[in-house]
Amino acid sequence: MKSEIVTIEPLEIQKKVKNAINKLFEKDFYLLKANANERSISHKLALYIQEEFEEFDVLDVDCEYNRDKLHNPKKIKDWRSRCIKDIKPDDEDAKTVFPDIIIHQRDSSKNNLLVLEIKKSSNSDTGKCDREKIKNFINDPGLHYELGVFINFGVKNKARTFCWNWFPEDKFGKEHKNEC
Repeated sequence: MKSEIVTIEPLEIQKKVKNAINKLFEKDFYLLKANANERSISHKLALYIQEEFEEFDVLDVDCEYNRDKLHNPKKIKDWRSRCIKDIKPDDEDAKTVFPDIIIHQRDSSKNNLLVLEIKKSSNSDTGKCDREKIKNFINDPGLHYELGVFINFGVKNKARTFCWNWFPEDKFGKEHKNEC
């Protein structure tokens, strides 16, 4: 099993994600112009993110990944949210979560580096729940992701545009924000 601890400065991670977004615009512009399914966009972005982080052998980039170690579903403990409609009052096991993209080390909690949530500008959902999910991934002691980003991609006539929110906010200066 891979055991190295990866340390990357937040602004370097942000730069790598921006490079991946530029590759998405360059190679898969059609997906945005055609307003393709969010999962199609997330998948292609994840491939370009993987390229940006290929120097780190221990890191994996996954879409819709719901495992925490070998057999356990990835859960956010004590996540009581208006975003999840079916939480029962006696749900002591928390809710399974499926982030759009994560950079992590499979079968370990050592290198939970980045959680990404994606939306399209054509979606009436503002991403409020996605932002809440990201914050919980960072603050949950069992998951403890280092960083998170919410990305809203422009589609159709707004293709090649995006805005993002990085978390925790105090790791990024104002000059590095392109907030939604």
